Amino acid sequence: MEGFLVVGQQHESLLPVVVPVATDAVHNDEALAQQALAVMFVEVDAAFARTARVLSPYEMHMAAFHLRLLKGELLKLEADGRSSADIIVMAATWLLARVSGLATDLGRLLFSAAAAEAINRAGDTAVTWLENRAANYETEGQPVNLVQLRQGLAHFSENELRELCAEMGLAFDQLYGRSRSEKAWEMVACAVRYGCVLELAVRCLERRPYTPEN
Repeated sequence: MEGFLVVGQQHESLLPVVVPVATDAVHNDEALAQQALAVMFVEVDAAFARTARVLSPYEMHMAAFHLRLLKGELLKLEADGRSSADIIVMAATWLLARVSGLATDLGRLLFSAAAAEAINRAGDTAVTWLENRAANYETEGQPVNLVQLRQGLAHFSENELRELCAEMGLAFDQLYGRSRSEKAWEMVACAVRYGCVLELAVRCLERRPYTPEN
């Protein structure tokens, strides 16, 4: 299959473009992002509770430690200081590699627009790590470039995104994000969570067939 179903192509940053806005708006946006992340961490915690049953005591202790580290950095408010890119990368990499039961819920969180904002503040090391994870995502033995998938969806009109959400069983108005780009990225993150990335990619290609120019 063509387009974002082939990895290794050039892609833009997966993070939303940051533009200057009023201070009150910044604080409000930060609060919304923190709220969205907190909800997703509840899902990750629930997945961890289910997974912990098959872990050894040592593995459970280490997983809980890395999860606390990741949560602390991603939920850190800007006023509390800059999040550590090294800690985010280290903790997320460990969890994804060692605790397979967290893959979908943690992947959904990390690939969300809300997490992208926090990771963007942490700096280039975390941004590059997340871009590489997204560009080289694999599901059901098929490589899918999530960055290009999000970019393709961002070209859709709002009505088209709403129609696609309805087809996928997603509630467009409940997706986190203020712009079409953020809504599109949130659709990709939800597809990761519910294991329907390939379905989303195919539906996207059906509506907008890939050509080298788009």
